[in-house]
Amino acid sequence: PVLLAGFIACAFNCCLFQAVAFSQTEITALSSNEPKKPAGPASNPEQEIAVLKKEELELAETLMKDFPDSIDPVILMGNLWERHGDATKALEYFNKALKQNQKRSDVYKVIGWFFMHMEQYEQAIGYWQKAIELDPNIPDVHNNIALALMGQNKQSQAIEELEKDVKISPGSSFSYFLLGQLYLRQEEYE
Repeated sequence: PVLLAGFIACAFNCCLFQAVAFSQTEITALSSNEPKKPAGPASNPEQEIAVLKKEELELAETLMKDFPDSIDPVILMGNLWERHGDATKALEYFNKALKQNQKRSDVYKVIGWFFMHMEQYEQAIGYWQKAIELDPNIPDVHNNIALALMGQNKQSQAIEELEKDVKISPGSSFSYFLLGQLYLRQEEYE
């Protein structure tokens, strides 16, 4: 009992010391449900967003330095550049990721979308087919291929891809919707 009481007193003192070490604003920020605002002189939403973007990119850069043998920080950096609207830098990082590990189907899937957005359907399909080659059950990739085929006016091939997609992902309402649209165009419905 004496040892247990000593342990409890020590733990209480430790918690008390940690609580005193926090500043009042940190305690208030932790207890409130409001998100913590970025530090710095940002005074309008655009400046705050710029500060957050910079912090995100710095954090990803730090992760890449701290984990040089890991592909995940490289993919994270590509995702960040994509989200911030710089496709060139995003592709640069995704290609770095593929140089590190050519067996990442998710990276091929993402790169396929870059080509899809540029309406370079054949290149998009090539990347998506590589993703399927690496992971035959990867969700949504057959759907993506179908969209590219539809952009090329290849409806019957798009239907084949969508039928493969619903076998992999039976809950894919978008694939069912596209199938319905394609069948309606071909007037092949019951």
